[in-house]
Amino acid sequence: MRTGSDLSWDGPRNLLDAMKVAHSPHARGMGAMLTLNEEIHSARFVTKTNGQVVSTFHSPACGPLGRIYNGEPWIMLAPALERRVLAPRLDTRVATVTALAGDTDPLREALARPGLRGMVIGGFGGGRVPLEWIPMLKGAIARGVPIVLASRTGAGSVDDPYGYGGAPYLRSIGLLAAH
Repeated sequence: MRTGSDLSWDGPRNLLDAMKVAHSPHARGMGAMLTLNEEIHSARFVTKTNGQVVSTFHSPACGPLGRIYNGEPWIMLAPALERRVLAPRLDTRVATVTALAGDTDPLREALARPGLRGMVIGGFGGGRVPLEWIPMLKGAIARGVPIVLASRTGAGSVDDPYGYGGAPYLRSIGLLAAH
C-alpha cells in the first residue's frame, strides 16, 4: 500500500511474509493465498476494503486463515468450501445492480438491455430491495431472466426475517439466493 519512497514501506515485509507462507508445509493444499499486513487470507474470500490504509485487506465472510507471528506463519483455519473455478470470461449480458433506496433507474436501465441473460442484485442487509422493484423483478422472472440476490454488505447469507421485499419473499417469487 505504501510506495518505496514512503516511511515504513510495507512491500518488502509483505513479500518476505508471503514467501514464508508459500514455503510452509501448513500452506500446502490451501489454494491461493494473500499475505499482507501480517495476515494470511484465502484469495477466494479476501477483498480490498479501503483505498488508502495499509490494513485494507479483509475476508468479511470468514476472517483471515492465519497470521504472521514473530516472522513465522501460523495458519489456524482452512477453507471448508469446495473450490469452484469459473470460465475466465465475463458475460456483458448479465447485469449487476445495487439496491439504492428510492432509486429505480439502475434496475430499469438493466432490464432494458437488449439480450439480457441474467442479473445479480446487491440487496440491502440480508437481501432486501426497495418495494418499487418488486413488480419489475416479477416481470423479469416471468420473462425467464434468472436473478441472483446477494447482499451489498460483502458478507453473510441472504436471509432475513422481513416479509414483503425481504429475502424469503424474493426467493418465493423466483430470485436465487447467493452467499
